[in-house]
Amino acid sequence: MHTVNSNDNGYRDPDRPVEFRLFSLRFQVLFAGHTESTLTKFHSRELLTAALTIVPTNGIIFQGHCATCFDWKYPTELKDDSSAKVPKAQPSKAPKAQTLKAQTWKAPKAQTWEALRAGDLVDVVAPGWACKAELIEPARQLLQSWGLRVRIPEGLLEPWTFFANSDEKRGRFLHQALHARDSKAVWCLRAASGTHRVLPLIFSRAKPKRPPKLVIGFSDITALHAALIRHWAWPSLHGPMLDRLAQHNLSLDIVEKLRSVVFGESFELKFDGLKPQNLKARRASLIRGSILGGNLTVFENLIGTRYMPKTQGRILFFEDVGERGYRLDRSFVHLAQAGLFVGVRAIVIGQLTGGDEPVEPGEIGNEKGKKNLVDVAVQNLAEMVKIPVFRGLPVGHGELQWPLPLGTEAVIEANYARGDLAAHATLRVRTGGKRGRQGTKSVCGGAEGTDLASSASPQSHG
Repeated sequence: MHTVNSNDNGYRDPDRPVEFRLFSLRFQVLFAGHTESTLTKFHSRELLTAALTIVPTNGIIFQGHCATCFDWKYPTELKDDSSAKVPKAQPSKAPKAQTLKAQTWKAPKAQTWEALRAGDLVDVVAPGWACKAELIEPARQLLQSWGLRVRIPEGLLEPWTFFANSDEKRGRFLHQALHARDSKAVWCLRAASGTHRVLPLIFSRAKPKRPPKLVIGFSDITALHAALIRHWAWPSLHGPMLDRLAQHNLSLDIVEKLRSVVFGESFELKFDGLKPQNLKARRASLIRGSILGGNLTVFENLIGTRYMPKTQGRILFFEDVGERGYRLDRSFVHLAQAGLFVGVRAIVIGQLTGGDEPVEPGEIGNEKGKKNLVDVAVQNLAEMVKIPVFRGLPVGHGELQWPLPLGTEAVIEANYARGDLAAHATLRVRTGGKRGRQGTKSVCGGAEGTDLASSASPQSHG
């Protein structure tokens, strides 16, 4: 990194130092009339030559230190004398490398949202794409059939380029819904894309002075879920969008389970049938942590932003749709190289829908005449990381859109018999609701839950 001190005209002040970093050395350049010959005793002649090509001047003196060898002691005053001597280097111990102790990091204690009651008000928002206008009324009627009041702001859908509305209006509607004192939940109408564009309008302002509010959505809403955890420590619900519910193309079991979670009747959810994908997963007996994640592509795009939560101590969950194997593999490698798997307790893969490869003429595909490399990408992930990887969570873009709380207590339990090829694990997740606790223990204490896999298709088991 080369930083030049200059005025507005780009002129470098000869009396001010220029700092830049070269390899492991950090230099300070002073334009003080010194010649290169005064630097013959510097740490590395080759590095000095390279540095001279970066700062094109004839009279310079370098001051700096090498982290692996010496600390240089600088004179307080520099004489404009070509015979100036470089001070002798004093040996010092190299700083000890700092290592991340992943298992000692503890995520902040998650809050819980307030379960809904009959008569509560729900705000409907569309932070991403628009849905068909004719789906709004069926969505309203569904929530009203549950005994809820529904508020849909006027002008919610005014299509603007790709999105349901302009960034300013989508952000304003979402901000009002999150901060409204009279509503108890925020339900997203549709996602697809665009939520990330309004996050600065939400999280550059003060946090609402109220307990966490239930926020429901998935897919592109992954960005909102992550930002809520990062900035407000709010748990949220990875669940079906209102436009999907309005079309009545989800099973009655899923819709009823969603309703029971929203109203706090289900204190925990139990997902059976998770299949271990690597040796770490087969050796794990009990894994604790809160769940973080959602759509893989959206989650990956949060890297480098201030909306990415800490992943240490968490159970990461990923699902996606329409992504071919090589793209999934690229996303997994990117997350690993960005350090987001450091300190993670486990990775759970949900539905990876679609992603078929193009089949060339004469090439053999599967029983449907298609080729799919999604399984290869998951196996590459399992072999790449040194943490347990499981697959088979019935959550995603497919027909199985079971609700999944994010940011609440969760535990993966596994009891494998030696040589058992049908071994599986169970994920138990506590819902965010505060009501309905009578006679129910915490998910981490081995409470009885609802076995969602029993009503799921065999495909949900991986």
